[in-house]
Amino acid sequence: MKKVLHLFSNDNNFGDSGSAAGIEFLFNKFGGNKFNFENYFIANNDLTPEIIRRINTEKDFVIVGGGGLFRKPKFFKLIFSLSESSLKKIKKPIIIYGVGVNYENGRDKELSDIKKQLFKLKKYVSLFYVRDLYTQNILNELQIENKLAPCPSLFLEPAEIKILSGSNKKRVGIILAPFTRVKTKVFNSYVETLVSFLAAFKNEYDFYLINHCRVVDRSYLKLFKILDIPLLYSADHHQLMARYCAMDYVIGSRGHMPIFATGANKPFLNISYNVKCDAFVNLLGYPADLNFDIKSLKAEKMKEKFKNMLSIEDELKSVLFSKKEEFFQYNKQVVNEILCKAR
Repeated sequence: MKKVLHLFSNDNNFGDSGSAAGIEFLFNKFGGNKFNFENYFIANNDLTPEIIRRINTEKDFVIVGGGGLFRKPKFFKLIFSLSESSLKKIKKPIIIYGVGVNYENGRDKELSDIKKQLFKLKKYVSLFYVRDLYTQNILNELQIENKLAPCPSLFLEPAEIKILSGSNKKRVGIILAPFTRVKTKVFNSYVETLVSFLAAFKNEYDFYLINHCRVVDRSYLKLFKILDIPLLYSADHHQLMARYCAMDYVIGSRGHMPIFATGANKPFLNISYNVKCDAFVNLLGYPADLNFDIKSLKAEKMKEKFKNMLSIEDELKSVLFSKKEEFFQYNKQVVNEILCKAR
């Protein structure tokens, strides 16, 4: 039996914690009794000497998984808050699983820093499995061997909770961009556009705000003060998937929004503020007309795109269903490959 230590760093963002849970689910499903799988929540800390000792004496390999971890490095860290000096001390294979590039639209200068980070990281990583084609193309450019492993949060089971009751109107979930990740002027315009859009359709649909984090972002509070829309709080990633499953459609501005929407088979509009928002949508082959930048968001255009989405609802559901199965097979292959290499 192979002993695995799985490092993950974010238990506030349910997209990232869902990625970590998805990795564990896949290893349990396809690895069965071949793996002893231990999760280790590293938060914003570097590895301690004791954890490094445990890895080198008790584990067969390390998995670093979940989220947009390829981002502009801080304080000379290569991934999470792991320093190069700590990575040098790990004597067992390190595997990157389901990770992608992460930087805000328009901040292209950060990409050069991310590439330098990746170039250094490749010295310590045995296998790179990345979550989207955009990240894969960057690694290919750097001549870093890699394979595709679409985000495992796709495969989360929804929690068994009572979601909603009330009218027979169709339900639309709204997922907002993080307040701190968008410039104030752009964010204020974004909120104004959403208010106009929601007002135009409020008699036809029931709208719900869906938070993606344990701590509700200020963006929700800002919109919540303007419009009377229920805020559906989730306590974990399984509850978040249940929120998506309860909707008929989703409109959102987070990297994991299209991933959860695909997992729940719900047509969506993608309002992008970060390259990661576009990356999964492009991997899906989702219609470009239903994907637009937060800086160019206009109410009339949004209304038009929403109607376009409704007109091809069945086609979109078919695409999402088939892609989820395709991505499941990708991940099954990844786990089996890791198992073979670990023998």
